[in-house]
Amino acid sequence: MSDSFCGQCGVPAMPGNFCRNCGAALAAPSVAPVPATPAPAAPMVNPFAGLALTDVARDLGALVLLFGALALPWDVESQGLGDGSDRWWVVVATIVSALSVGVPYLVRLELVPGWGAPQSRLVKWVAAVPYLVGVLAVLVNHLIHVNDNFEGILGPGVGVGLAGALLAAQVRGFDEEPTGVADGAWRTALFAVLGGGTVLVALTALVSMALDFGDVVSVPFLLGYTVLLLGSYVVVVVLPFVGFLSGGREWGRVLAVVGFSIVTTQFLGGASDSEPLFAATGEGLKDVFGVFLVAAGTALLVSRPIQRRLLVQPPIESWVSTARRASTVLAVALGVSAAGRLLVLVAGDTTTGTEVVALVLLVLGAAVGVVVGALLGGDPDRARPVVVGLAGGVLLLAVVEIAVARSGEWGYLVTPAEAVGWFAMPGLVLFSLLYPQEIRATFRPIAGTPHHQPPQPPVTP
Repeated sequence: MSDSFCGQCGVPAMPGNFCRNCGAALAAPSVAPVPATPAPAAPMVNPFAGLALTDVARDLGALVLLFGALALPWDVESQGLGDGSDRWWVVVATIVSALSVGVPYLVRLELVPGWGAPQSRLVKWVAAVPYLVGVLAVLVNHLIHVNDNFEGILGPGVGVGLAGALLAAQVRGFDEEPTGVADGAWRTALFAVLGGGTVLVALTALVSMALDFGDVVSVPFLLGYTVLLLGSYVVVVVLPFVGFLSGGREWGRVLAVVGFSIVTTQFLGGASDSEPLFAATGEGLKDVFGVFLVAAGTALLVSRPIQRRLLVQPPIESWVSTARRASTVLAVALGVSAAGRLLVLVAGDTTTGTEVVALVLLVLGAAVGVVVGALLGGDPDRARPVVVGLAGGVLLLAVVEIAVARSGEWGYLVTPAEAVGWFAMPGLVLFSLLYPQEIRATFRPIAGTPHHQPPQPPVTP
């Protein structure tokens, strides 16, 4: 208080409310204001924190398929093939659908006030509408030109792009509906789209074969072509789909890999303008129709509402069962392909050595699949090193098969069934027996001393 003075007499003020010299009231001493402590800044939300790898795969898969479909034929017109990039409405629908992939992350960042999971789900589905309308327009165009020779035929870009759009529209972990009230609708849509597409492929292929019986020179060739077609788009889908109906996650894994293998062959085969390695098919009601629905159903299959309703086994049993089921599909896919190519071979005027070798390799690959399934049905721990070696051997046989077949002059293309048998199923077997932590921690290692043996003490000289 030494710096305060009485305003009446000028004597330094002492503590108190009145001057002790003249008794005048003293003014309250001025106190410097204490600066307010600023509120702590809200921490920045990382939109990728807690992001599941499966959601990353869905996002990347959606973008690859959406933009990849722009380079693929969408339909056939009088001027020739029309790629997706040649259709302005396909380009616009692709951009809108691709942008919807980022909606859950914008909601996580709280960049749009008041938006949450319900708004995110709604925007993603609304963004998929232009793509669905574009596919519907292609279907209507096909029905208009159904009696024309080639005009209006659906290209592989339709199925590839539709799968990408449905992947983009699915919920992610950030905006998933926790009660699962819509899970039944997702399951119904899956059965209708995937099952309906498979039935359509089978019916149109069989009707086309029946109508062509009187117009072909060689019946074995027609039968062989039909077997290859049904094996590629029906048999390899129906086999795991029937198992999936019981709710098994293991058959669901196999079915998902089969479905995306078909999408991949459509993508790779349709993208090549010169000499494609993989066979891609155009779709028409008078030939084969419904492959685009199989592709769309595959995208629905990997959605969260479907996956979380599947039955769960203990991890080790689940992955071993997945590998065994994959070996079954491997054997069936290559076996059916061998039967189809044998019929085509019988129909030919001449037979080359490369055709015979390719056929023998198909039979050998199918036999390996049977052996792998039998081994996994016994002691999977003891059989694991052998099974891994056999699965790797199938991949090696695939390379030899393609190299031998492509060296001939008979226009060899890898069918979707062969892509499933040669590449997808061996890859799934290897993944199931090598990647899961539970498998690696429990089973003996592929090479070296088994992990359950006690370590030997070091030998001292």
